[in-house]
Amino acid sequence: MGAELRKTFRNPGKDYRSAPFWSWNDRMRPAEVRRQVRDMKAHGMGGFFMHSRFGLETKYMGPEWMKCIRAAVAEAKKVGMNAWLYDEDRWPSGSGGGMICARSDAFKQKRLVMRVHPKAYHPTGTELAVFAVKLDEGDGRRGLLAMHKRNAARPTRPKRGEAVLSVAAEVSPASAWFNGYPYSDNMSAESVRAFLEMNYVPYVDALREHIPHVVPGVFTDEPNVSAGGPARGGVRILPWSTHFAEEFQRRRGYSFLDQAPHFFFDGAWSIKIRHDFWKTVTELFAENYSKQLGQYCRRHRLALTGHYNQEGGLLMQLRQAGAVMPNYVWQDAPGIDILTEQASEFVTAKQCSSVANQFGRKRVLSELYGCTGWEFTFEGMKWVGDWQYALGVTLRCPHLTLYTLRGCAKRDYPPSFNYNNTWWKYNKVHEDYFARLGVCLTEGKPVRDVLLVHPIASAWSTYDGERGEDPNLWNQRFETVLRTLLGLHRDFDLGDEMILANHASVKGGKLRVRKASYPVVVLPPMLTMSSATVNLLESFLDAGGHLVAVKPLPDRADALPTQLIEVLWKHRNAQVIESAAGLKRALDAVRPAPVQVRTLSGQELEPVLVQLRAAGTKRILFAA
Repeated sequence: MGAELRKTFRNPGKDYRSAPFWSWNDRMRPAEVRRQVRDMKAHGMGGFFMHSRFGLETKYMGPEWMKCIRAAVAEAKKVGMNAWLYDEDRWPSGSGGGMICARSDAFKQKRLVMRVHPKAYHPTGTELAVFAVKLDEGDGRRGLLAMHKRNAARPTRPKRGEAVLSVAAEVSPASAWFNGYPYSDNMSAESVRAFLEMNYVPYVDALREHIPHVVPGVFTDEPNVSAGGPARGGVRILPWSTHFAEEFQRRRGYSFLDQAPHFFFDGAWSIKIRHDFWKTVTELFAENYSKQLGQYCRRHRLALTGHYNQEGGLLMQLRQAGAVMPNYVWQDAPGIDILTEQASEFVTAKQCSSVANQFGRKRVLSELYGCTGWEFTFEGMKWVGDWQYALGVTLRCPHLTLYTLRGCAKRDYPPSFNYNNTWWKYNKVHEDYFARLGVCLTEGKPVRDVLLVHPIASAWSTYDGERGEDPNLWNQRFETVLRTLLGLHRDFDLGDEMILANHASVKGGKLRVRKASYPVVVLPPMLTMSSATVNLLESFLDAGGHLVAVKPLPDRADALPTQLIEVLWKHRNAQVIESAAGLKRALDAVRPAPVQVRTLSGQELEPVLVQLRAAGTKRILFAA
């Protein structure tokens, strides 16, 4: 360990220490704000996120709110802390507590509602398309046998053996959570621009002189496009936006509304249309929300951080964002949320830390410890943090630091990391531990020789807005491969196909994704890949790279059947294996394992997670 690193390790600075969600949940007073900043500093924390929560009596973004913001920033500068911003009134981000939608009906979240009318259809004026359909329900799945478009403005009755299917664009219901308004349309560039003007610009104008040295960035929390829950009573609800139909036509080359029955019921084109719908959702959300906020932050020297709603499993993230990984490209401190005392969301952590590694981002944030309860122990804090740091996290955002316990605040997803907890005087013990761990795990670069291609497109292709069995099957197969690699201590990054299409190349026999490179690519079981990925992998193999593909193999490119993909399986540098159980032998045949963790009997100790880093000639190994 070099002298400078040894010095930092002994007493890590603010950037390595936690920055909790500081819950502003009462009438806020500048003097008390300043006192709590000093107290957090004295107990080992490096910063805080100024976060509106329920119980707040000071008007959000009003004069007194901004006075307290300035007080917190001034005190943070004085004592040497980071004063992070938070972009919303409570959560999820995007609506400004409903005030965005108060500006214009155009900013309100839209949803596409499909209804089946077995007896009669009567127009309401919101319908975009109406069809007469003949369905086959014999095997428990609703197959589409025939469809004919009808005039959406006219009432109609179905013929014998048919039903009428309507597809309507509706505004999502208003909610007390959003102060009597619906949630915002996060696929609309105009809606997100209004959100930015209301929740980012005032902070930049007021705090410009403190950015980025005291105010390093801003947290965006659980933004999403989810327009409703699972289907009920023959009604299905999908994300929608004012310009979605025309954007789909422009990007995909055909009309979604003309083919809508194929999305909801199994037909010849269902896989393709479902794939294209969710891909379009992903693009519009990433471009209009994450990219717009990320670019604004970069122009004003702020790091965008935060996390996306339900970012783990394939089906969960599909419903909320289409896919989460493309959004991390626009975060300079990408983040996740790990609720409760558990060690299961390995996909969540690896998705985020993979993009961070590929784009050279040192900070990977985790909002953690939420919902662990008042009885949460230091032991729990350590092991919940340890496994996340092993998988790439470097900055903890403890949930929550309660300004007060008055009223409902004490029940706000405890515990509290503040003066109002009995163990607070010992808090610096685990702060010092994780700060020192963060120093080590930001030195150099992680040693990751394997790229595991992400199969979100297989979930897109099989989700019809109702049945989750098929997407969940692809998720289970994916998790089996991912956990097998972790158990073999073969560290890896995940490769999102949209990121690969825009940022990947082949050089020196390795597949490069911006600042990371991989001599080995693993394909989990998949239904489809993008044609860009097929071409990339062919070039990679021709250049001497190695591919390991786990059955079942994809037989589609861009969700269309093709035989061109078979060139990959026949290549001399490709191995096709029957299951994840064959990964050890296949990988050992092409590249020695950089790390082995074995029992006394010589078996790989699978539950142990490791991260190996290279810093010049030095190696740093962390095991959890």
